[in-house]
Amino acid sequence: MAGAAKQGGAARSRGSGDGHRTRLRERFLAGGPGALADYELLELLLQFAVPRKDTKPTARELLRRRGTLAGVFLQPRGETTDIPGLGPASRLLLALVRAVMTRALAVELQSGCRISAPEDVADFVRLELGPQPRECVLAIFLNAGNELVHHDRLAEGTVNQAPVYPREVARLALLHGATGVILAHNHPGGQCAPSRDDLELTRTLGDALAKLDVRLLDHLIVTSGAVYSITAGREIHGGAGRPDAAAVPAVP
Repeated sequence: MAGAAKQGGAARSRGSGDGHRTRLRERFLAGGPGALADYELLELLLQFAVPRKDTKPTARELLRRRGTLAGVFLQPRGETTDIPGLGPASRLLLALVRAVMTRALAVELQSGCRISAPEDVADFVRLELGPQPRECVLAIFLNAGNELVHHDRLAEGTVNQAPVYPREVARLALLHGATGVILAHNHPGGQCAPSRDDLELTRTLGDALAKLDVRLLDHLIVTSGAVYSITAGREIHGGAGRPDAAAVPAVP
């Protein structure tokens, strides 16, 4: 009898869990993402990797540690290994979602698209560089009409330094017929502000490119949580591209 009672309790528990999952999916289908809280969206996503366990505690813990949904997907590899309920399948799912997001934004940054302001590339560089455990340098090359002609990962260094050679940036600018460059690199330590070396590099690179009639349009400092524009002197956010946006100003 006791065994039968335990089995009955387990069945009711599974039934209750299945009902919660069904209600969560129905709310999303009926009302879209606005019908769910952030933790519920993450909970629903994790259900595809964890088919039979309650994913709410895991979702809440991920958000508690990272602060935002974006932070969950932009966290460096290895920082979630100790979260209860987050196994290899769940970590793979989160990495896959970030990869799809990055690829989708990269597709939008095809040759010929117009970059009207640094905000137009903020989401892309944050996804591309923010979670990297080492400093990486990315250059985006534009023509005279601020149209993208090329973007390239130039270097990968240590946890706090990556080499940038002005002559290589200049070579690529000339090779692709670019008249403007946006440079971006990440700070794995999470400090989204330019260092003295960053400011010196900005001046040195700007001077070197100016001799070739190429403008350094901006130098972006990237972390998993933010993007800082040295040109604007502040943090910037994505999604600012508009047909009437002003052209990207050159670094003074």
